[in-house]
Amino acid sequence: MATINGNSSNNILIGTNLDDVINGFAGNDLIQGLDGNDIIDGGTGIDTADYREKTLGITVTLTGSIDTIVTVGGIAEDTLRRVENIFGGSGDDFITGDVLANTFRGGLGADILDGGAGVDTADYSDKSQSVVVTLNGSANSTVTVGDSAEDTLRNIENVIGGSAGDILTGDNLNNSFQGGGGADVIDGGGGTDTADFREKTTSVVVSLNGAADATVFVGGVAEDTLRNVENLIGGSAGDMFIGDALANKFSGAEGNDWLRGGLGADILDGGEDIDTADYSDKNASVSVTLNGSNLATVTVGGVAEDSIAKIENIVGGSGDDFITGDALANTFRGGLGADILDGGAGIDTADYSDKSQSVVLTLSGASNTLVTVNGSAEDTLRNIENVIGGSADDTLTGDSLNNSFQGGAGADTIDGGSGSDTADYRDKSGPMTIILNGANASTVFVGSVAEDSIRNIENILAGSGDDSLTGDALANTLDGGAGNDTVDYSGRTGSVLVTLNGGTDARVTIGGSLEDTLRNVENIIGGSGSDTIIGDAHANVLIGGGGGDILKGGLGSDILDGAVGSDTADFSDKTASVVVALNGSNNAVATVGGVAEDTLRNIENIFGGAGADLLTGDGLANILRGGGAADVLDGGGGVDTADYREKTVSVVATLNGAADTVVKIGGVNEDTIRNIENISGGSAGDTLTGDASVNVLLGNGGADFLTGGLGNDVLDGGAGLDSADFREKTGAIVVALNGAANVRVSVGGVLEDTLRNVENIFSGSGADTLIGDGQANLFRGGLGQDVIDGGAGSDTADYREKKTAVVVTLNGATDAVVKVGGVAEDTIRNVENVFGGSGHDILTGDTFANTLSGNDGRDLLTGGGGADILDGGAGVDTASYRDKSASVVLTLSGATNATATIGGVAEDTVRNIENVLGGTGDDRLTGDAAANLLSGGGGNDVLDGGAGSDTFQFDFALDSSSNVDTILNFSTGDKIALASSVFSALSTGALSNAQFFSGSGANAAQDSDDRIIYDSSSGALYYDADGLGGVSAVQFAVIDMHPVLSSGDFLVV
Repeated sequence: MATINGNSSNNILIGTNLDDVINGFAGNDLIQGLDGNDIIDGGTGIDTADYREKTLGITVTLTGSIDTIVTVGGIAEDTLRRVENIFGGSGDDFITGDVLANTFRGGLGADILDGGAGVDTADYSDKSQSVVVTLNGSANSTVTVGDSAEDTLRNIENVIGGSAGDILTGDNLNNSFQGGGGADVIDGGGGTDTADFREKTTSVVVSLNGAADATVFVGGVAEDTLRNVENLIGGSAGDMFIGDALANKFSGAEGNDWLRGGLGADILDGGEDIDTADYSDKNASVSVTLNGSNLATVTVGGVAEDSIAKIENIVGGSGDDFITGDALANTFRGGLGADILDGGAGIDTADYSDKSQSVVLTLSGASNTLVTVNGSAEDTLRNIENVIGGSADDTLTGDSLNNSFQGGAGADTIDGGSGSDTADYRDKSGPMTIILNGANASTVFVGSVAEDSIRNIENILAGSGDDSLTGDALANTLDGGAGNDTVDYSGRTGSVLVTLNGGTDARVTIGGSLEDTLRNVENIIGGSGSDTIIGDAHANVLIGGGGGDILKGGLGSDILDGAVGSDTADFSDKTASVVVALNGSNNAVATVGGVAEDTLRNIENIFGGAGADLLTGDGLANILRGGGAADVLDGGGGVDTADYREKTVSVVATLNGAADTVVKIGGVNEDTIRNIENISGGSAGDTLTGDASVNVLLGNGGADFLTGGLGNDVLDGGAGLDSADFREKTGAIVVALNGAANVRVSVGGVLEDTLRNVENIFSGSGADTLIGDGQANLFRGGLGQDVIDGGAGSDTADYREKKTAVVVTLNGATDAVVKVGGVAEDTIRNVENVFGGSGHDILTGDTFANTLSGNDGRDLLTGGGGADILDGGAGVDTASYRDKSASVVLTLSGATNATATIGGVAEDTVRNIENVLGGTGDDRLTGDAAANLLSGGGGNDVLDGGAGSDTFQFDFALDSSSNVDTILNFSTGDKIALASSVFSALSTGALSNAQFFSGSGANAAQDSDDRIIYDSSSGALYYDADGLGGVSAVQFAVIDMHPVLSSGDFLVV
């Protein structure tokens, strides 16, 4: 047994072959129990029990919410409650309704369908042969299907026919018939009867004719025949219903319906969408005030006649009508007579399309507007915003509101007045040319014929022709309608930016400001600025005009015409390979994925897509951007550029004239380029190298490395810290950087390259003169005796290529000589930072904030004054504070930054330093996990080696009162180094056993050989220069925790 539950939607619930409990709950549910003794509860809504799978006759009498038993083949099976409709099977079924409105579909077999009380329906929509039935109230009616008698009906009021031509006849009750497919004949008989066309999806047109035949047209084709039918229900399209002399009720349902009641007291319900009540057959005055979905009474000649609801538009008759709108958008056509048309709230329209003589009016908001027709006063308008003119030469003038005018035929004069006004030409089929001109008159051409004169019009709704629309300086809305339409911006000087979007609004930015709105526009002509014009899925024609334009066709076979200027065809949206060879002003076809797609002319530049593109230039200056994948860029003739500005990883390229060269992107071989003279890099650090031609190398973002090669090149670093490389030059290089301004580079006395946005110079083997600007510059002089002047900013002299020791002491703006391998080489000034090489460098700062980087080798770094950065790099490196008289506190931390405080003030940043030389103050020097050498210098210092095999060096004049250092954490593997220059009685090398004495309380030599005395109880270390001679021992250190020492813990250096 299964329990199956629906929800509040319209469910289809199918049981099992067991005994199920099926609950439909809310919604209109279809429930099929299958085999088993099921309990089916439809719940709320209009629910159906489906027995179409049954081959034996079913019998059921519905009883509302009370349980009723369904027998199948005479055997009790299901229990139903709250079920309104039954679908029978292929047996002879006997189905009886309750007091509700039931619908029964008997299926096959000779069925008896008895509706019982209520308004009930027999449904034959499953029949493909003609159904013939004449209802007979509570008496039996026989239904024939094809040529055979089939069902018996009683107490059935409504019938739904099948797909063939049915004949459905009512009785004296109020019947409703839905014919279905086929050419049906529906005769309502007596009573008030309805023909229901809700299943129709094309327009239904019918004019009722009482007991006489009325033909029903569906989608323009004659279909059904009606007689004795008073009421109509429409379908989902725009229907037209015309009543007869009886009281008719028309329900338009969906679609824009047109309803005319005729004579009689009719009810017209427009339903959804925009519906019209037509009183053009009335001679007496018609008066009505629309009331939205509520009923509004229509009086004719002062007598209440019709009731209407959900009607938006009214067509009056030949009398003096008084028509008032509601809050919706209403359209009123007064017809003949002196009519009063009051739109009320909402955006409302007065329609004079029936007039063949000139209409003249000036709208006036809520005030009365007099309308003249052929010079005679006729209508009075108020609260009307829009006007539709007639076939003569009309003069239509707006007010301060947003008005819309459709002039119709004739040479009309339209003045929008103030507000944002629209000229509506959707009724035109010929090609139109419209150029808006603000408050000045502008002529509208249809084909080559001048037609309307318009002024103060901001918006255009064009027709079905191939139209050309030009806006003015205001924010225009231009709708091309059907046809192949063009909007022309050739008169604009600001950059035009637009992405077409078919029938959806596309906003246009001009000169950076939002202006126009376009829809149903296929083609654009740009202005004299640098425009960006993007097409849609249609076949677009995009013309750039003047300026450097970007044209992107999108989908469709587009024409991209750059016209004047250096223009770009953008295929960045393409995923298949793009192949195109530019051809100047001649047509060039671009294939996408092997299929010819766009036509290009007057295009200089190409942006490829994500595929493997083949982009070939012409004899002009072309810019080629491949995009993703492995592209081939061939500049052809002219001075051409490979553009990598979209790349976010490094670009490495070396130009090679007409020969192929491979471009690496992010370290991976990607593009092949040839006949390329210039390169634009991306946002990462690029390496761009020129050839023998005149090249322009643009680094853009990132730290770029630019090498011009031969030729007078332009090297532009763009953003970031960029380098110009002259290492291949043998002549003396002279250059003075100047930020973003151009500077020329002299090579061997000859002006050669132009630099801008370059911060760093790598020079060659000549005696170079390199001068910085206000930026942070880096100079590598290379070989030769170079002069480096950093200028303003924090500048760097780079000696990383040197293999022998670099020795330099910076001196601010004063010349400092740099020795390389012991030989004076460069002269530098205004240099704050130095990179050493792989030798054992000695780098000394000045009073400024210096960065001294030792790199490889055993380097000695002295910061001097200022807050310096001392970075030893690789090797065993030393930070020297010998120049400091205040206490130095420093704890080394390997490659991590450590701060050195001087006199209690944080000063230097130290990293990759293994050894520290203190000054004359009381220093505290602490090592890290490496093998450190700590020398306190003068003062009473604290030396802590930390982990590792550390050396504590004593190389400063001894003084037992002011220069006694404390050693912390001395452990196995550590050494105490004694400088022979201070400990003059000792020879360099290992300390002999005879020269070392250790004892508790020892503070003097015990024999003539003793030189180093250790008090093992206090940890004090002494030096005795002559053993038992007349010179007293001098204390120079205390070892914390006074460990056991031997001569092996010492070495003499």
